[in-house]
Amino acid sequence: MSEARLAVAVKELQEAQEKLDEKEAELRKVQDLYDNAMAEKQTLLDDADACKRKMIAASELIGGLAGEKIRWTNQSKEFKASIDRSANMIAYLSSFFHFRGVVSRVAVKEMPGTTVVVECL
Repeated sequence: MSEARLAVAVKELQEAQEKLDEKEAELRKVQDLYDNAMAEKQTLLDDADACKRKMIAASELIGGLAGEKIRWTNQSKEFKASIDRSANMIAYLSSFFHFRGVVSRVAVKEMPGTTVVVECL
């Protein structure tokens, strides 16, 4: 009788060991799935972090270019004003020389306060 109980116990132990082996195999599969998922998650997090850094750099660049646009616009307005002043000065001088006629160097030297004009001629 004890041999029969021993045989039953050994048979139950073998069945339990088979179930344990099956569950450990399932656990290994699930653990592999989990490890793969965690690796993919880390890859995605790294990619997201790199993307975030690129977006920050792009935003800073855009902000810097916005400042440049303002500066360029202001400088363009200054250039236009300078061109307008030059055109006005040319028109003024043309009118003066047309009214006065051609002025010789000698006549210019005799004019009071014309040292700048003499130096320019």
